[in-house]
Amino acid sequence: MSKEVIALEGRLRNCKNVITLGVRTNFSDYSPPEAELIRQADKIYYPTPFYADLFDAMGKTTFPSYHTYKCVQDKIKQTALFDLLDLPHPRTRVFYGNRQKQLIPNYFKFPFIGKIPRGSALGRGVYLIHNENELRNYLDEASPAYIQEYLTIDRDIRVMSASISANITVSFIFWRPI
Repeated sequence: MSKEVIALEGRLRNCKNVITLGVRTNFSDYSPPEAELIRQADKIYYPTPFYADLFDAMGKTTFPSYHTYKCVQDKIKQTALFDLLDLPHPRTRVFYGNRQKQLIPNYFKFPFIGKIPRGSALGRGVYLIHNENELRNYLDEASPAYIQEYLTIDRDIRVMSASISANITVSFIFWRPI
């Protein structure tokens, strides 16, 4: 295997010891030398969800891990993981289909939060819902409906962790004003 450090996404492009190849829609778009670097690398950094899945199938290690990519930008899976790990988080329910969605006001009092459960991040796809009309507008865009209790807070906490090696994990925790 290669000692080269290979990344696909551009997050490490300013690191002198990393060869950042970029993300190609088709693997065949990589030049033969680039494809060989990928094949020979011990680990691929920031491969995207698409390539993480493929690299896992061939037994290649990635950072973030394949399992991390399975939860990234999927709030439903993240919430299930929080529940399984018994981690505190806002009360959350997922409602599938029109029959279940009609029950939302039985579980949550206005105002509450509606989110686009998959593919949204960084505050996009978040709705503060005050009334039935805003709920209908949200439901026109969201399927399934991902509903959370509204917390009256002025900031939230962000936690980021990265495994540097088998026995070293670095965590960075900070308050973010809302």
